Amino acid sequence: MDRKWYEAKMGNHQGLIVDEKTGANIAVVYDKKNAPLIAAAPELAEALVGLVSVIDAGCSRESIENGQTIKFARAALRNAGVEV
Repeated sequence: MDRKWYEAKMGNHQGLIVDEKTGANIAVVYDKKNAPLIAAAPELAEALVGLVSVIDAGCSRESIENGQTIKFARAALRNAGVEV
């Protein structure tokens, strides 16, 4: 997935989520604390697809925990402001 969104800085309590590639407005967030989660949505979706793929492939728990897919998923969660 090549889609990345970011939070544009606004001078009030709102946040604006923008597509990095096109500059298109994606969403207005009415509480800035939610902006990182919304901005990370494409990355979170990509991480989830990756995890489902390795699970469906029958990878062992140890293999998943030591692999790049789980590292990517944890990084995506951190970028969304979620503690892991």
